[in-house]
Amino acid sequence: MLYPREDKENKRLLYQCRNCPYSELADNARVYRHELITNIGETAGVVEDIGSDPTLPRSDKTCPKCHNSECVFFQSQQKRADTSMPRGTALPPI
Repeated sequence: MLYPREDKENKRLLYQCRNCPYSELADNARVYRHELITNIGETAGVVEDIGSDPTLPRSDKTCPKCHNSECVFFQSQQKRADTSMPRGTALPPI
């Protein structure tokens, strides 16, 4: 792994190995970049045995496609508008 180092004589940025004398001229003045990758799949956080989790809420609604009568509810971990929790309506004042 190469680490940034300043060449004070020539006033330029180098990347140098800490274990040997190898170094190379940096093509950019940036010394650090933190890149976050936020690709989350459609089943983020879902495992095969999610139906056996006793802490999740359940319902006995029948599926119109497969006619299964047991379901488990969980919140998607995606940050999209169509997967967010619906906002509740305000209650009228007393």
